Amino acid sequence: MHPLIYLHALLALPILATAFPAQPAHTTITTAVKDATIIRSGTNCMDCPSGECGKCTLGLKDTLMASATEDEESQILVGFEQPMPGLSVESCSILFPGFGDLLPKEFKITFALAASSDWDEATVNGDNAPAPEPPFKTVTVPPYTRSMDYVDITPACRSAGTDGRFSIYLTALSEHAEIWGKDSGNAAMLKIVPL
Repeated sequence: MHPLIYLHALLALPILATAFPAQPAHTTITTAVKDATIIRSGTNCMDCPSGECGKCTLGLKDTLMASATEDEESQILVGFEQPMPGLSVESCSILFPGFGDLLPKEFKITFALAASSDWDEATVNGDNAPAPEPPFKTVTVPPYTRSMDYVDITPACRSAGTDGRFSIYLTALSEHAEIWGKDSGNAAMLKIVPL
């Protein structure tokens, strides 16, 4: 090859590299397969069997509630079946649909792994729900927020077994937060970046 042509080819390489930037990592999107409100305690559980808060089954409702107030302690329980085992996940994040009410004060939401994914929407309640593990993430929600952005929950996705199943809990600290659920047609979405 003529030296000038060779030099021209070398000088063109940086231009070609910028003309064809690296493609973003492949992502997989999946949605929650089940969700429920788990009432742990409360002062007004007249609609629950025998009036006991722990016996309320709220897995087939349009909205989900998370509350850690003096009047009620409830959590949102969400189950996923990601299309890969946890060991194949590089990172993942979750996006919830909008809040049912716009709350006028800032509040925090904690995310915790559930000890098991062996639960059913139609029967899960405060008495038989899997235990929550310690929170691994806390997000601050500004006042009058319509919905949260994607939240990184990589530790939860990586905890899944070979079947890809895992469940997480959400708790709203000092507030009563309501989020649209799967049965409203607005299931939480999981965005996964595989290894």
